[in-house]
Amino acid sequence: MRLGLELSKLGIASAVLAAAPQVAQAAPTAITGVQLNSSNGGVTVQLQAANGAQLETLKTRYGQTLAIDVINTQLQFAQGEGFSRQNPASGIVSVEVVQQYPNTVRVVLEGTDAIPEAEVSSGPQGLSVAASTQQVTAQAPDEQAAPEAEGEPAQQQGTAAEQQPQETIELIVTPTRTEEREQDVPRSVTVVDREEIERQSNLSRNVGDILGKTVPGFAAPTQAASTLGQTLRGRDFEVLIDGVPQSNNRDSFKDFATIDPSAIERIEVLRGPTAIYGGNAAGGVINIITRSPGDHPFSATTSLEFNGSTTNFDDSLGFTLEQTLTGNAGDLDYVFTGSFDSVGAFFDAKSDRIPGRLTSSDSLGNSRSTNLFGKLGADITNEQRVQFSVNLFNQRQDTDFVARSADNTPGKIAFAKEVEELDIEDKPGRDNVVLNLSYSHEDFLSGNLDAQVFYRDFENKVGVFDFNDPPKQTIAKNEQWGFRLDAETPLADNDKLNLVWGADYVNETNFQPRNVLEEVENNKFRNTGEQTVLAPRYNLESFGAFAQLDWEITDRLNLRGGVRHERIGVSFDSFETDFTRADNLGTQPGQDVSINDTVFNIGTTYDISDGLNFYAAFSQGFQIPDVGRGIREGVDELDLEPQVVDNYEVGLRGNWDSVQASISSFYTFSELGVRFSSRELESGRTIKTIKRDPKNTWGVEAKVDWQPAERWKLGGSFTWTQGRSDNNNNNGNFTKLPTSQIPPVKVTAYLENQTTPSWSNRFQVLSVGNRNVEADAAPVNSYVVLDYISNIQIGSGELTIGIENLSNNQYVTAPTQANAFPGFPQFRPAARGRRFSINYSINW
Repeated sequence: MRLGLELSKLGIASAVLAAAPQVAQAAPTAITGVQLNSSNGGVTVQLQAANGAQLETLKTRYGQTLAIDVINTQLQFAQGEGFSRQNPASGIVSVEVVQQYPNTVRVVLEGTDAIPEAEVSSGPQGLSVAASTQQVTAQAPDEQAAPEAEGEPAQQQGTAAEQQPQETIELIVTPTRTEEREQDVPRSVTVVDREEIERQSNLSRNVGDILGKTVPGFAAPTQAASTLGQTLRGRDFEVLIDGVPQSNNRDSFKDFATIDPSAIERIEVLRGPTAIYGGNAAGGVINIITRSPGDHPFSATTSLEFNGSTTNFDDSLGFTLEQTLTGNAGDLDYVFTGSFDSVGAFFDAKSDRIPGRLTSSDSLGNSRSTNLFGKLGADITNEQRVQFSVNLFNQRQDTDFVARSADNTPGKIAFAKEVEELDIEDKPGRDNVVLNLSYSHEDFLSGNLDAQVFYRDFENKVGVFDFNDPPKQTIAKNEQWGFRLDAETPLADNDKLNLVWGADYVNETNFQPRNVLEEVENNKFRNTGEQTVLAPRYNLESFGAFAQLDWEITDRLNLRGGVRHERIGVSFDSFETDFTRADNLGTQPGQDVSINDTVFNIGTTYDISDGLNFYAAFSQGFQIPDVGRGIREGVDELDLEPQVVDNYEVGLRGNWDSVQASISSFYTFSELGVRFSSRELESGRTIKTIKRDPKNTWGVEAKVDWQPAERWKLGGSFTWTQGRSDNNNNNGNFTKLPTSQIPPVKVTAYLENQTTPSWSNRFQVLSVGNRNVEADAAPVNSYVVLDYISNIQIGSGELTIGIENLSNNQYVTAPTQANAFPGFPQFRPAARGRRFSINYSINW
């Protein structure tokens, strides 16, 4: 009865959303015909458009395939529901035109030995795609010679001087800071594209949750703003936005709570230790690439979403509003995205309210988020480009409920206790500002040059910590600025030998004060203007120089290797903190510490066959301990020597007609640890000190995608990670690492069907195994989560329905289970029960 009521509410909301925007946008452009011209040089695919509209495209590469999505279009021609030709030209296996999504037509070109190159041009008669396995240029359809009927010999298409190419967005992988095809990189790389980000955002707008369901090697979702308990291959990772660091030395675990998915074009995940961007990447790099302007003179997308819990509709209802504007006018282009996200309360599968993590500002429930992103680019010349972007992110939590537990027994699920009329003057939450100025030159010393100057300002506020006397509110502040410079210089005329070289500089300041509050009325807290110090202000400077050699030995064999030298300086003045005062340690002396290290990498890729690629690599990454946490309780025995991580990795990547698959295996070792352990003082108080124990991790990751039929897709991923540390520092007694570092086995699977040209459905499963090790406060129990996503073309827009935890399973996420310990029940709330989202978006 209750489920029926909630489904009826979904139906009413769907009808409202479907009806509201119908007058705001013209119907999608009809593609009324497809014509194919073949020649020895390649093929030209012409899509005939009904109304002569300018068509926007998005180009994606994977394996030996080039896919071109034509936005806001639908197939409406006599050939049927699609178009297909096998072996239309030398070097091209097949050409297909299909209705990929309700408002997206996809042109798919598969190469024999390489990804086809293509130029796309839009004209009054439609869209033209000129493709071959060599570089080609395209004509607008109205400028071409009349194409002949399908299957007949092609006519000459004109000279290059007469052609009008149109730029498109290309999906590339940049783990080496240069544009690379994924199959040329001897490392494990996962790219989460815009399409996948939009799909998963219907279930959760938390970037960490999106990656937890889509990236092998990455721990399961936390359902929180914190990444505590999420690791990449069992180690810490570095998060970047367009190369700008979002991870900082004084770790607040809020690396992803810095940008909304609406501003993200794709996310590139380089799995395994690397030093290509400097330190902090012992487990890998997660580079968030922001939205691109596209090639249309003007384009806009408006999206409205309502969401909530099916177990408690009224208190959980929330909404999201997004607006995106893009444009390309001659030498100038721009992108603007704005989003506002209002989240209601979360409820578990038993209809119990999930308490907010007030003391740590980790909760996503009862929160409000605003994100404003803008990017302006200009082509100075044909070879030079300058671009400036800004991202402003704000998130605040406002709740009257806090976490409490019946007792302190590990494994107990926390419940929500209402604090009547709770009011904190400075609401818990965070602010993030990112400014980024970049310059590129495509003909510098016969190669490419990229330069970047950036600034980042981040602040995270927690709630009232345990309502102590006097009550205090902790603030974590981080400010970074710096530059990056990298160049790719050919060392041979045939472009078979290239040198990538460059330098980075980052200046980082961290400070963790605590505002002293007063309770002016019952449960109403105001800032007194006084502050104490939790962690003192300190400065960290790092300068690194690197060189990387890339040698294409044969058409199938590639070898690359490089070196990076890093110099780090840490400085802080004399200080007192709440900890040193509590232990009567007096004023702690300031210090200036200099650190340096050199790390190396080497790797190879080999094309076993046209569809199968092998790679092997050795790489090193490094990071220094959390300085703020290391000195806040006293500077005794301060050891900041970098942790250098050795990584050994082998893998296979396959790309065949209907199957794409990959598998990799890795082993890492570090002689020094960077985690913290407890040490008891003479006073009897226990403090945290840096733990320098050796650590190793190993594991296997796999991913597969299969298209068994034209309208069906299925696939999944597998992650198995293990790790141990020598807790007594080199006595050879290795013990299993806690689940906060080594996640349980993770398996994902999905089944997707294009049910009709205007309706697609997807079911996806996340399965997390159990784990029981001595280092955890309680055993981690396994669980399974089933999600459902449906896209429907209604009127002039697209309706998307997402249902998270479709089976309404009661569970606690693995990272939350792993971090539960006696005395802190607020770290063990239940996971979300069944939730729904209804999203309607239009392009205009």
